[in-house]
Amino acid sequence: PSIVYYVDPNYVGTETGSSAQPFNSLAEARDQIRADTSRTSDGVSALPGWWDGAKVVLKDGVYDLSATRFTLDERDRGSAAYPVLYVADTGATPVFTGAHQVSDSAWKRIVLDTPVGNEVNDSSAWARMPAAAKSGNDSFVYRLDVNALSIDKGSIIGDYGAARDYLMLLDSGAIKQWSAWPAGALEDAASWVNMDAASGTSWNAPATITFSETTPLGWNINGQNLLMYGACGLFGNPPNDAPAPWWFSFEEVDGISGSGSTTISITDYNGPYRVDFDDARGFLRLCNAMEAITEGATVWWHTNGYLYYWPAGGSAPTDTSLTLNTEIVQLGVADDPSQAPDYVHFRGIVFEGTRDRTIGIYETTGTRFESCTFRACSGHGPFAEGVYALELVGCTVSDIASTGFLIRTAGDKATLTESGTSITTSTFSNLGWGVWGQNKAALALGEADSNGNVCGVTVSGNTFQDCYTRAVLVNGALVTIDNNTFTRVVRLTGDAAAVSDGRKVTDVGIVVSNNTFTDIVRHPRQNASYGAIFGVYMDDCLSWSTITDNHFLRCDSAIQVASGKGTTIARNVFDDCDNNNHACAVVLAYRAGFTTTFDAELAQYLLEDPPWSTLWPLVKEQKSGGQLRDYLNRFWFDYAGVNIGIKFVDNVLKSGSYLYRTTGPVDGDIVQTQLQYPAGYSGTPVEGGGSVLMSTMKRP
Repeated sequence: PSIVYYVDPNYVGTETGSSAQPFNSLAEARDQIRADTSRTSDGVSALPGWWDGAKVVLKDGVYDLSATRFTLDERDRGSAAYPVLYVADTGATPVFTGAHQVSDSAWKRIVLDTPVGNEVNDSSAWARMPAAAKSGNDSFVYRLDVNALSIDKGSIIGDYGAARDYLMLLDSGAIKQWSAWPAGALEDAASWVNMDAASGTSWNAPATITFSETTPLGWNINGQNLLMYGACGLFGNPPNDAPAPWWFSFEEVDGISGSGSTTISITDYNGPYRVDFDDARGFLRLCNAMEAITEGATVWWHTNGYLYYWPAGGSAPTDTSLTLNTEIVQLGVADDPSQAPDYVHFRGIVFEGTRDRTIGIYETTGTRFESCTFRACSGHGPFAEGVYALELVGCTVSDIASTGFLIRTAGDKATLTESGTSITTSTFSNLGWGVWGQNKAALALGEADSNGNVCGVTVSGNTFQDCYTRAVLVNGALVTIDNNTFTRVVRLTGDAAAVSDGRKVTDVGIVVSNNTFTDIVRHPRQNASYGAIFGVYMDDCLSWSTITDNHFLRCDSAIQVASGKGTTIARNVFDDCDNNNHACAVVLAYRAGFTTTFDAELAQYLLEDPPWSTLWPLVKEQKSGGQLRDYLNRFWFDYAGVNIGIKFVDNVLKSGSYLYRTTGPVDGDIVQTQLQYPAGYSGTPVEGGGSVLMSTMKRP
């Protein structure tokens, strides 16, 4: 391109934008490009006739965006042929950070004696530290006075565990989590304790928790911001009456009491656990207590403004920062396409250190991220809304508390206009360790219920591994998920899937093909739960879609499709996928659905008009013509759905006793679904294959 400028955040001197005399800030380079193209006035977006693109080359260093975000609007747009490029210099790793940099000298080592030099006497913290954190009158723990930094402390936690403005520590770009008892990795059974909540305790009232395992001696804690992390079963399920803890959340409690006992009283407890149900149960861990600090962990006393940290090896912390800004890059303005900076590309950049989301992308066309890294956020990764031709290529999304990447709306589902959005050859890992909720996923395409939809998105050639949430949440139409690898995802909950549908009757044309699903299993503490972890779970509605040529290995269960029409499930291979209460690899279910699943969607889209009436004429029929029927007086549900016209053929069961089962028929219902299956089915197949009524199928 004719326009090329360089930026170096560490440069001091005359700034011309050349490689030898680079600009010192991103904004300077942006503003110079505006001036070069006569687009300095608001609203001016026309490119000059000589335009052949622009490139901003980013030299090595930390680009501090903790106090202000970098914004682009219509004045910064490129063209499809000649985009505006923000790229890393050869061999450089530019880091865009929303975290506040902490001076090494701000850390004070806690001692018992009179402090000297970079030490502090903190008797309250000292008294609570475990013996392993001390060495004589010295300790391995350091204190940071956040109040003295004059930055926003945020909130200790958000309602119902929402990732909402909380401060966390980064050490050399890696986020450091709060202390926990029991200590250990979230996926380990030993990192949690089983618990029962007092019967009859109301939702938001103080609770008494009984642990079925002994708690540490000396745990009478108050005066610090103690957190509980875990889940309690919403209800038991016969015949085993075991908990199904589906929702995970951090919640603050004022204190606990009950030293060395199996009973701990929680004071001023305001959590999401449904302890108003009789004999609620689940498992949890206690977090952010000084009594439980271990090497590599932090304790954040939000009330008094002290952050404590036990760095690796006990040496003084260096290169640390605190998540601060809620968003560091903003492209466009929500709900205003006229301000969109179309065709801007980013390559080789690290985005980190935010409390909410790293990037907001609004109403743009042609935004592209290539070989970028999104990491170390106490909230979410990038967020996109109203986008077309968004591309994520060869990127890494990791170490983020909540959703890795949320695309709320892309394309136009109402008119079935495809967005041309693609997520390819990228890696998603260590995501969702902070919160769990209905819309949380490594990659969320739309949102459940009626908050967002996508149309025309491709997810191909990616790796999803070691995530605690779903891998992909699908809420939309014409979505292709192919040639991806899913390994050890949804590692906490007792009922979910690597790929989940958003429960809408208008979710049509979903393709899930040629993927590999490995070790998609319940958490060890969830083994008794009535749920299961599936490779693919399309709950309530999936129509005119295909699930084909996938390999499922060591999954609790492989596939569940609960109501829909005209879907094909073919040529999938199932190996060791019957470790669930259904005792089979595939579940084809009769399903009751949430009210909002259908009413809001059917009201929003004029299904009688083109293109729906032409391309998918039977979507409206699904509600009025029999696939969904009124189903009153059942807990939480208003409609019931059945599977109609599913083609189930040439699937291979390599191990286990049952390939599939049907669930949930209701007396009086006539189930019309016809199934085809290979003769290798271990029940009573029609010789040579063929079809039988679902209502007559043998159940395990």
